[in-house]
Amino acid sequence: MSGVSFRLVKADGAARAGRLSTIHGEIDTPAFRAFLKKAAEAFVSRVKDAAGGVEGQMPWKKDGEKWHLGEKGFPAGVGVKWDRSLLPRVIKVMFEVTPIVWATA
Repeated sequence: MSGVSFRLVKADGAARAGRLSTIHGEIDTPAFRAFLKKAAEAFVSRVKDAAGGVEGQMPWKKDGEKWHLGEKGFPAGVGVKWDRSLLPRVIKVMFEVTPIVWATA
């Protein structure tokens, strides 16, 4: 015997709710419920991400403007050669003239 058991309390399609018990007792605390909620949300998010395929996982697709304004993409030890604070202001003016969607640009 492993000392861990799961008792099904309710099922709805593929979703299940139950009680997890160990040799030390049943695990049902607010902290454990918060952990389970966060874990389930993360799992659902990963499944949705995977459904987008490889292209949907590319950083410029996921992070949009943040990726475009980042330091990545430059050779090691070589960064931008301009005042980085200027670029967001230039982009703001560009958006006022013609909006773009970063993830598809």
